Amino acid sequence: MRSKIVFIDSNLNDTNILFNALNDETFGIIYDYDTSRNSILQQIENEFGGKSVSRIAICCHEGVNQFLENGNFFDLDESTNEVIKNPNTQFIFDLLKTYNVSNIDYLACSSLKYESWQKFCDLIENEVESVTVGASEDETGNLKYGGNWVMENTGDIIDNIYFSEMIEYYKYLLTSTFTFSIIDPPATNRYVSHQHIYHKGDYGID
Repeated sequence: MRSKIVFIDSNLNDTNILFNALNDETFGIIYDYDTSRNSILQQIENEFGGKSVSRIAICCHEGVNQFLENGNFFDLDESTNEVIKNPNTQFIFDLLKTYNVSNIDYLACSSLKYESWQKFCDLIENEVESVTVGASEDETGNLKYGGNWVMENTGDIIDNIYFSEMIEYYKYLLTSTFTFSIIDPPATNRYVSHQHIYHKGDYGID
């Protein structure tokens, strides 16, 4: 029975390998930056119905703030540099509350080295009672290529939580491939591709 969800940014390298490495307890969704929130909610409702979800993870590149419907995970106040809620932020809050999620993990390199991401993690924990946010302070990914799967702020080793042994075939780190700042993201149409949401059945895996 599936009890966890992993969101995978379609701009990561070899998303099919990452996706197919999910274990039997984990429901996977590959998203584009123009994917609608409602389409994802429908996928989750179809899979889980009224059941709880224990954990959610989001796999994306280091420093990338883009998420759904051509928006960001969070916005920043230009004058104070404080994190501001937006529709995608609220989407995450609502998802955590609706499905009684206890942990959300951001599987990207060095998130904890960005002040804005630290504030975003704090915002989630302040907004959603009893949820723990995991994030990394160094390179996340294949151990053979200099990474690890440890959320340094919680100590959780997440490869065994979300993935099977097939994760060793993912030969990349979740470092940034772009040069922009998360404070000043580029025009979203540079990276937008056609919407596609996959779950394990799309690859012939139960």
